[in-house]
Order: sequence, then C-alpha cells, then structure tokens
Amino acid sequence: MMYRVTTGRPIGRLTLRIALAGLAALLGLEMVSPALATDGTCADCTTGPEARRTRLGALIEDDPTRGRLDGRLDDKPWIGQDWATLPVAVKPNDQSLDMAASLQHLGSYEARRTLRKIEEAQALAPKGLPVPKPVTPGPAALDVWSKVEVKSLESETAEAKRGTVGADYRLARGALIGVSAEMHDDTPKLHQDTRLAAYFAIKPWSPVTLDAKAQWGESHGLHGQGLITTQSAVTARVKGHFSFEGLVLTPMASVAHGVDEAAPENGGGAIEKRTLSVTPRISRPVELGGGAKVEPFLSLKSAVDIAGSGAASDGHVDTTRGVGGGVTFAKPDAYTLSVTTDIEQATSSDRSTMKGRLELKLPLR
Repeated sequence: MMYRVTTGRPIGRLTLRIALAGLAALLGLEMVSPALATDGTCADCTTGPEARRTRLGALIEDDPTRGRLDGRLDDKPWIGQDWATLPVAVKPNDQSLDMAASLQHLGSYEARRTLRKIEEAQALAPKGLPVPKPVTPGPAALDVWSKVEVKSLESETAEAKRGTVGADYRLARGALIGVSAEMHDDTPKLHQDTRLAAYFAIKPWSPVTLDAKAQWGESHGLHGQGLITTQSAVTARVKGHFSFEGLVLTPMASVAHGVDEAAPENGGGAIEKRTLSVTPRISRPVELGGGAKVEPFLSLKSAVDIAGSGAASDGHVDTTRGVGGGVTFAKPDAYTLSVTTDIEQATSSDRSTMKGRLELKLPLR
C-alpha cells in the first residue's frame, strides 16, 4: 500500500525560493502574495465577471481523466500495483482524503487474492502434487473508474467534496476514447459544480501524445452571489517526452476555447476565453546508488489569453508567465519525496501567485 502526505503550506526551502525568485525577476515577474487558487475559487475577486473568468479558467485547466491518460495509453494500471491488496485505493493527504477504484484495479485485486489462495493450498498439499497456476488476464479494452476527493477533514463540515465517475475504451494500443461526469460541492461557500466531459488521446509514436477534450458544466452560487452559470470548453494539446545527454525534456503546447454564460437576471451575457499556452519542462535524473534517485526539474509557462467579445468581456489580451521548479527524491519500495514551488503572474494583475507543495509517499507493508 502507499501512504501519501501532501501539504500546500509555504515550503521553507530557501535555496529553491532564491533560485526561483532570480528566474522570476529575469522573466519580469513580481513575487507578491497569492491571488488565485487552483480550484477556481478567487478570494480577491470583487465582481461576478471576475469570478466567472477564474472559474472558466479552472474548467479549461481541469483534467477530466484524473491522471489516467499516460498509464492507459501505455497499458499500465491507473492505480499502482502496490494497492492490489485492497479493492479501493485510499490515500490520506494533509487534511484531505482521496479514494480511487476501477474495474481494472478490481481485476488485479481478485488476481492477487487467487494467487494467495493457491500459495496457501500449495503449502498444505502433499509434496509433488501439481497445483494450477493463476491465469493473468491482459489489460481490458474497457475500464470503468471512479475517484472521490474530500478536503479539509478537520472542519466540522468538509470544505470541498468532488466525485468523478468515468469510462474509457482503448481503440488500439496507444489510442483511447472516454467520458466522465463530476460533481463538486463547496459547502461553506454554497457553491456547486456539475461537469460532463468527453476525451480522446492517441500516441502516434512513443515520445509524442496528442489529446483533446470537450467539457460542459454548470455552476450554482458562484462567488457567493447566487449566480447560476453554464460553461463549455474545448481543448487540444500536444505533449512530448524526449531524453538527451541525461536530460529529460517534456514540452507541451495547448489551445483552448471556453464560454461562460449567465441568464440576464444573474448578471447576463457571455464571457469567452481563448488561450494558447506553451509549457516546457526539463529535468535531470541522477542515480545515487542503492536504487535511490534524485531528479531536479524546472518548468516555464507562457500563456496568451485573447478574450472574446461579449457583454461581460472587454476584448483585452492577457498574458500569463510563470516559472516553477523543485526536486524529487525516490527509492523504490521505500519512499518518494517531492518539493515544488510555482510562481505565476498575469499582465492584468499586479499580484503573483505562489504555490508550494511537499509530497511524501511511503509504502506500508
């Protein structure tokens, strides 16, 4: 099993922060206080349209597959084999809890149970008696999956609950299509989201992945103003994974178009968001011996948001620049520790967003 601890509190890694601050200065970013949250909430938003833009951006950046694409395209399990001793993967984080399950994982769980029964029978059987070997089925083309995420467990009422169910079908090796449905309930803020998505992904050759997604959503009570809005978004992305002289380069480019609409009695009009973004990432894995590995990495982000015309849009062009970095320490079957920091700033704001994360994974036997 795997136990994961995650914290979103500021990280006291002075060297990492100094390096990122210097790189941010070269890119023209100003490190101030956090402004926007990654879940689409906006504590500093003072108007409904501003909150709607933030929520629309969160929908565009959302992953409706919950991290399934890379594994499924390579015929790898979405849930690690370390969890095959349980039918559901339950991962407690810092003040939160994640639970995931799928038909493919249940198949691995049943295969593990069968193997254990055969081993117990073999230990009791007379010496030399042949015992049948378990049949290991190959990866199924169809998989049905679900994931539930709950945040702020320490409060009397959970701050946010998100449940997602989906199904995808592998058309061929390196190609799949799927659908998902999600409900997000932010109880203290009386905010609810309902989302539907369809996605497609293909690997034309090993280092490159092409994927696309279409999403539809409805928000109730956005920004605490009782707003009811509907959103739709379409995104296409190309991602690469290349190795050269010990370096690992992971470039990514995407184009997206989203629309948020509200009835006249709820603020009225439509907000459009057209985004073109490029996000290269470079890392340098280093073997330390004894199976241990350290991998420092650096990522840059450049996104151009060309807002469309509409009653709630001003037709401006907004550019977001960002820089991130961190390091991962790992030793198979022992631990994985990741420390990351990201800084982003939009030209339309005098504030930057800084996010720090510390993630520790420990196997429990």
